[in-house]
Amino acid sequence: MTTTLRHYLRKKPSLSNHKGEPYGVLMARLVDNEVFLSWSLCHRNDTFSKEQAEIEAIKRMVPSKNCTPAALAFKKDHIPHDVKKEMPSFIERCKKYYKQATVDA
Repeated sequence: MTTTLRHYLRKKPSLSNHKGEPYGVLMARLVDNEVFLSWSLCHRNDTFSKEQAEIEAIKRMVPSKNCTPAALAFKKDHIPHDVKKEMPSFIERCKKYYKQATVDA
C-alpha cells in the first residue's frame, strides 16, 4: 500500500472560509523506501479540484533529492514562488512522517 502525504496551498482566510480556498497541492509518496515529491497549482481562472490537482501532481513526481533549495533554484522547469516557499516546511514534515525512508532534501 502506498501512503501519500498532501499539503493544500490555500488563499488567505476569509469570513466565509476560515481555512482559505485551496488553489494547489504539494504531495509526497513513498516508493521503494525513497520519498518522491510533487506539486500542482490551479490556474487563477479555473476552479480548483482536489482530484485533478492530485492527478497533475502525480504526473510530476520526482525524487526528494531533486527538491533541495539549490536544486529548486536551478531547475529548468518553472516552479512557482508559492511552491518554493512552502516546499522546505513540507519536506520537514515528510522527514517526520517517513522516518524510515530516504528524504535527501
